[in-house]
Amino acid sequence: MTLLITQYYKSENDEVELSQEEMDICSYISQNNEDNYDQLISEDPRWNVFLQLTRLRKSLLNWYDFKPGSTLLEIGGGFGALTGLLCDHCAEVVSVEESLQRAKQIEERHKNRTNLKIYAANIKDIPLDQKFDYITLIGLLEFEGKGSKDRLIYSDFLRSIGERLKPGGKLIIAVENRFGLKYLCGAPDPYYGIPFAQINQSSYKKGTGYSFSKQELTTIIENAGYKHFKFYYPLPDYRLPQLIYSEKFIPKTSLKERLTPYYIDSSSLLAYENDLYDDVIENNALEFVANSFLVECSLNDMDFCNVIYAAVSTDRGRRDGFATTIHSDGNVKKTPLYSEGLPQLQNIKENHDELESSQLKVIRTLIKENRLVMPYVAYDTLSDYLKLIIRTNPEEFILLFDQLYNSILQSSTKTEHMNPSFHGYNDSLDYGVILEKAYIDMIPVNCFHHDNELIFFDQEFVKEHYPAKYVLFRALKYTYFFIQDAERYIPLGDMQERYGLNHLWEEFEKEEYNFVSLNRKYNEYHNFLKRTYIDRNGMRVNAKKLLKANRKND
Repeated sequence: MTLLITQYYKSENDEVELSQEEMDICSYISQNNEDNYDQLISEDPRWNVFLQLTRLRKSLLNWYDFKPGSTLLEIGGGFGALTGLLCDHCAEVVSVEESLQRAKQIEERHKNRTNLKIYAANIKDIPLDQKFDYITLIGLLEFEGKGSKDRLIYSDFLRSIGERLKPGGKLIIAVENRFGLKYLCGAPDPYYGIPFAQINQSSYKKGTGYSFSKQELTTIIENAGYKHFKFYYPLPDYRLPQLIYSEKFIPKTSLKERLTPYYIDSSSLLAYENDLYDDVIENNALEFVANSFLVECSLNDMDFCNVIYAAVSTDRGRRDGFATTIHSDGNVKKTPLYSEGLPQLQNIKENHDELESSQLKVIRTLIKENRLVMPYVAYDTLSDYLKLIIRTNPEEFILLFDQLYNSILQSSTKTEHMNPSFHGYNDSLDYGVILEKAYIDMIPVNCFHHDNELIFFDQEFVKEHYPAKYVLFRALKYTYFFIQDAERYIPLGDMQERYGLNHLWEEFEKEEYNFVSLNRKYNEYHNFLKRTYIDRNGMRVNAKKLLKANRKND
């Protein structure tokens, strides 16, 4: 059972009383026995409730390859959002939380753990003789200096933490980037509550914390005695990551197809970060403007985690949640985040095998140690290639969709029987060719284009007795959604007419919404998804207000 130790607790270090929202979080934890709050966060729209209780927090490290049998010290356990994940991956976890009330919530939330010990205390007050393989410092370093810009404060703190590492041990830090793209776009500063407060080095009173640039953080880490370190870039940020890049693997193409930014407060935005990532990548600026940094640090060892990129789908739940990782040894691995996802691994492999038996090109896979393993391929995706040619060679753009549709038709045996569970099914409509198995991920983002061939990968979802045109609809829908000005070069209406989709488009939209809403758990995450919407008109209004204010000052 979990052990809570309070002998080093000092009430003077715990002066801030819990807010009503935090007290409600405590109540929610005490009423929940399974650490599953999906239903609750669907009903309570408050941001901090979501942040402390959502499983999406685990995306920061659920892809990370912790060494078997390792020990870990978690500094700043908060309400225990990451503690359970750490217990899943390490043999022994010690969580330190300065607030007694929060420490009690960690104990309650993870009371059935047999490898967890909790200290209600400041880490500086605990005379631990134990050394650890890993120490995590997630979202805490910024508060150490109480808003001070003095780098020595932060270096001294990291140096003291390093004394608790085993030889070869790793310190894992997650922090905000002062020059994060969302803050350059006008999002309020996290520690001042005012847009651009830390960017312009203004004369505001000190904030509750201090964010670092990459070079600042590098200097702090080096001055603390860490000789080796590896930077990761969690996007959209370290709190709720979807993609994790690294200094060894920087994106070369658009992020918009796979990234959904969110905003706690979008009312002050002047621009939308997703509109800027293409230019950021083209100018090799991602490492400077990534919203957050995740850093793996070592005093004397370079044996870091060999993951150089991760895409996580924690939001899909226990059956369909995966971490897809690229490793420095040239392998790609797809790992279920929960045991319920293991059967799906076999399904994906079978999908690839069946497509290959239909004479289609696929990335071959094998299952090894409960992971789907495949080689890393450095080809352009069809999606990226379509972006390149739509302006210069629209005829090839159309021919590639012809080629894709032919592949879809070739992928499975035809049948006369339409699945009546198809959302909005109307037996008076002509759905065209019906496939026994429709591989609905046969879309440009899940397909490489090389030597005039299409090579499919990550074919996860299959619908039985579905129209081939529905798969093509998905390919067109998302291509036109993510390619700016596509309509200008080849009107979508022309493509709909070419493939006989005009009369089916509206019906297919209903089916697609039904599929995506179930897959992405819209019912559970609808309060969070509201924070992903932006008001473009509001951004224009904000820009005009700035212009008017500037003219008044003139």
